[in-house]
Amino acid sequence: MTLKKALSVLKKDAEFCGMEFNQYLGTVGMHRGAFPSVVLAAFDTYAEHKLEQTKAELGLDIIDDEYKQLECK
Repeated sequence: MTLKKALSVLKKDAEFCGMEFNQYLGTVGMHRGAFPSVVLAAFDTYAEHKLEQTKAELGLDIIDDEYKQLECK
């Protein structure tokens, strides 16, 4: 799913739920079982994009290295 499509899905569902976007994202993150799979896929796409964006802004390649170490264990 593209980021554009993910944002569209999330914004429409947030509006449907009557929630502010950031509050809605927190709710989806905490209560994943209560949302349809398309919303979860959109949330995961959005979260992955935000993680990559944050890592690029902060220059954090350490996160990838630590994750790879955990995968090997």
